Amino acid sequence: MKNIFPKVSFGTIIILFFFPFFIVKCGGEEVVNLRGIDLVSGIEIKTFSGKEQLESNLFAIISLASAAIGLLVAFIRSRKGKIINLIVSLIGFGALIMLYSDCMETFINKGSAGGRNSGSVPLDFSIETAYYWAAALYLITCIFFIIQLISHRKKKIPNTVNE
Repeated sequence: MKNIFPKVSFGTIIILFFFPFFIVKCGGEEVVNLRGIDLVSGIEIKTFSGKEQLESNLFAIISLASAAIGLLVAFIRSRKGKIINLIVSLIGFGALIMLYSDCMETFINKGSAGGRNSGSVPLDFSIETAYYWAAALYLITCIFFIIQLISHRKKKIPNTVNE
């Protein structure tokens, strides 16, 4: 369990990037279905006024890269590997939080700035299950590595009680 959990966790996070993270609806009609990988690579979306290029998102790139690095480092069985994976998990989790904030701001601004919507019909921005799972896995992986590092440290501290 100790050695397989990080590999499964980071691998699952990478797979989750191929599922929808966010859905944007306008007046109940789905306008954009954004997968994590679309946010990494950028995507052309259809709008009411034509097509628009949605550039790749730095936070999505950081989050996916964190999962990839974490998966590679998970094969290192040392304290340094655990520390690196803890840091990578924290960065990945933080990047997902910032991704949500950035995407929400982008679509709320687009919705109120113009186009057919122009504030008359509000945009509904919803978070999908894959995003929640990825964030939860990053957080659980952080906790896992904290516990691993604490238990590793306790094993190294000798009993100094003299009898």
